[in-house]
Amino acid sequence: MRLAIGLLALVASSAALQRVAVVTGAARGIGKGIAVELGRLGYAVYALGRSADGRAAFTGEPWADGLSVDATAEAVRAAGGRGEAMICDVGDEAQVAAAIERVRGAEGRLDVLCCSAYTTPLRLVQVDRVQRAGPHGRTVCGDEAGAAPLTPALPPAHGSIH
Repeated sequence: MRLAIGLLALVASSAALQRVAVVTGAARGIGKGIAVELGRLGYAVYALGRSADGRAAFTGEPWADGLSVDATAEAVRAAGGRGEAMICDVGDEAQVAAAIERVRGAEGRLDVLCCSAYTTPLRLVQVDRVQRAGPHGRTVCGDEAGAAPLTPALPPAHGSIH
């Protein structure tokens, strides 16, 4: 009987210790791939991005089925994790604060923050949006999460390109 109670407590504590990750830019590309792989490892993954099923991130922006945070959350679940979709533009500090607060409120913790959000400017006037999604977005997410995101150090380059 004691063994059964001990095993039940172990199973319950293992479920409570599920690691929690937030992945920005999770609707497509590298962010989506990272989110799915974290799901495969058993994480609870909050997939953040600007595109939801049936809705493009911005008016006039190309959008295709399967490129949304909803599709990513479903792929995380199919891989064995717990996937949650959240619409969030990391260039908007209020949206980032609300998203991180929602994760912390639901989970009580945040173990991994992966900042993969970026956008490519289609016109010169969109360059500010690129900077707000990329470098600025990583800083805002890190500040809200309570830890600065890691930027890998690159070794000095040698040689040349011909």
